[in-house]
Amino acid sequence: MTDVRADSAILIGAPHRMEGVTALTVQAATRLHQFPDVTSAVESGVDAELVVVIQNWSDEYSSQDIRQILERFSESRLIVVQGRWCLSDRRTRNAWPAAICVFEPDFPARLELELLVLAGRIAPLPWTAGLDEIFAFDNGMQTKKPS
Repeated sequence: MTDVRADSAILIGAPHRMEGVTALTVQAATRLHQFPDVTSAVESGVDAELVVVIQNWSDEYSSQDIRQILERFSESRLIVVQGRWCLSDRRTRNAWPAAICVFEPDFPARLELELLVLAGRIAPLPWTAGLDEIFAFDNGMQTKKPS
């Protein structure tokens, strides 16, 4: 993993369902705030550079939950880690912006990229990115941040 860490991170969801994601998020942040659900995270008033949402199954989060996360943490780097029960979501659902979603096995690589974004080493992937831009970002074809 990169030598870069986030100053603060928020983890939303059931951490015991994705222990590897939880462990990497703990390592990636100087301060970690964990919340079991969206309401407690949104109402906490805690801000963070990095927000990781654990999604274990499709429709685990309502459209209202998703809207609250996107609005409340619009200035944060956001990663939604989807478990195996979400494998068809990109074909059958579009609740989350595709650019912020990764499947659980792809989380370590995306986390490292987001930490590089926070360090100013690479340009961020916008939430509105298309699938071709997401592919390029995830496969090392992202652009360096302009000086």
